Amino acid sequence: MNNINPLGKTYAEYTNDVKRIKLEKAIKIKLSKVDDIDELIGRGLGLFEFVENDLDEAFTFFIRAKDTVKFDMNDAYMEAEDLLDELESDIKELGIDMPSDIKNLRKGLNDLEKQIKEAEQRIKNF
Repeated sequence: MNNINPLGKTYAEYTNDVKRIKLEKAIKIKLSKVDDIDELIGRGLGLFEFVENDLDEAFTFFIRAKDTVKFDMNDAYMEAEDLLDELESDIKELGIDMPSDIKNLRKGLNDLEKQIKEAEQRIKNF
């Protein structure tokens, strides 16, 4: 039935117009979403440079920490251990009791060794 309504269109023409308008609105909404998505992707890609810079800085600190443990802390430990071993040997040769200061140095050396091992484990786990 092709009745003409007050707007001068048939029912079929009116339904086609409604479908077209709905489609145009849907397209506009979808295009707006496309723009939003594009903006979000652009923002995410722009942040990659910050991530790279932060990772470079973190890597620099990681290497510094690793080198500090590997060289500085281990060197200090080994030198202190050698000197303490010599000192303890000299005290034993003298036949005197080990002074408490020397015992405290041995405890400190053991503490240093524990910290080195802990630092090495943390570096390994990093």
